[in-house]
Amino acid sequence: MHNSRSTTEKGKSKGLSDEGSLSDKGSFHPNKDLYIYFIDSLKGLRILINHVVAYPLKTQKMADFLLFKAAVSLLENKEHLTLLGLKQIVGIKASMNLGLSAMLKVSFPDYIPVIRPTIEGTLNFDPWWIVGFINAEGCFDVLIGKSASNSLGYKVQLRLRISQHIRDLILIESLLSTLNCGSLYLYSNGRAVVITIVNFKDITNNILPLLDNHSLEGTKLQDYLSWKRVHKLMSEGSHLTIEGLNTIRTIKWEWIQEDLIPFTLGRCFISILDYRPF
Repeated sequence: MHNSRSTTEKGKSKGLSDEGSLSDKGSFHPNKDLYIYFIDSLKGLRILINHVVAYPLKTQKMADFLLFKAAVSLLENKEHLTLLGLKQIVGIKASMNLGLSAMLKVSFPDYIPVIRPTIEGTLNFDPWWIVGFINAEGCFDVLIGKSASNSLGYKVQLRLRISQHIRDLILIESLLSTLNCGSLYLYSNGRAVVITIVNFKDITNNILPLLDNHSLEGTKLQDYLSWKRVHKLMSEGSHLTIEGLNTIRTIKWEWIQEDLIPFTLGRCFISILDYRPF
């Protein structure tokens, strides 16, 4: 799914392969402020599978992909037209994502879930993979809060967060080591972990060079460029003046205006705290 502001991803999604027609590769369907990309033809799914095989997933989502790939193979061989093949597909689905619906459990009371593949964490990350991961799971924040130690009474802080399900803890720990900055926190519900990077020097020396040399895409790139504008102002010390602080507030408010509707649909959102100029 992509926000309707993001046209870059839409164009690139249809470039998975030179094989097949556009209909084979899927189609976009608008849904309020989102574009949902569907692939439901077997030929299109095979194009997608070949792409992922060539460029493997690193997270535990790879287990879902391997199960999905097995189900597609059953469909390609028309085994879903037999009761045995259909039960095999139900067993595969039972081990994917959220499992079977209540209706399917009633329809197939004797289903047997297949063994879910074990995916080992990796210690090696290509820079482009890291940037792609940030594109999908990262969130850029500009925080403005009250501060008794600052002469203006306010402080500005940049923050990058990268979140993932707790099942990918080993991978996230490896990513933290690769980035060589930030801290790792566990969500209060215990189901997810997040890398949080707030140190200005780390952002300057580690994060900006990475993202400047390996560009983000779509709306996340727009978010980063706004975030980087604030970084430049802070580098110049402008955040320590009323004029500079108001400029940062304006950047932040414009950013919020773009994200107000997407926020309800799950996009990263920049806190509205103290957006008004003095």
